[in-house]
Amino acid sequence: MEPLDSLLWMSIREDLGHGDVTTDSVVDPTREGRAVVLSRKPFVLSGSRVFRRIFELLDPSIQIENFFQD
Repeated sequence: MEPLDSLLWMSIREDLGHGDVTTDSVVDPTREGRAVVLSRKPFVLSGSRVFRRIFELLDPSIQIENFFQD
């Protein structure tokens, strides 16, 4: 395991804890989601590698498409 993965897993475990009771009761776990990040003004993109890796650790089948790099 990469050192980054180890650090990310520690953070994930701390943030997730025992889960979220409200979300668990109202969101179907088989549902798929989609997100788009838009900006009204220019910005500096930072942390996309870590962002991607967190989601890959949680779900290896995740698909993330970056149009810009850090």
